[in-house]
Amino acid sequence: MDGPGGRPSRPFASATVRRPGIVEFLHQCGREVRKMVWPDRRTLGHNATVIVLTVVVLVVALGTLELAVGTLAGGVVR
Repeated sequence: MDGPGGRPSRPFASATVRRPGIVEFLHQCGREVRKMVWPDRRTLGHNATVIVLTVVVLVVALGTLELAVGTLAGGVVR
């Protein structure tokens, strides 16, 4: 909301908060990384399997499509 005269009723947050230095910033990043919930080995293996199978299916599908279009175009893809 605006205060009297159309001015903001409170100052901007950036005017009152000091910026951290590079060392403090890196400490903050480290603390945030430690808060993350990392996957266990079983979940990591499952996710890797899903990704590999998805890539294999896409490669086979695109290869088949390319072969079909090349054959319909009347030439062999070299």
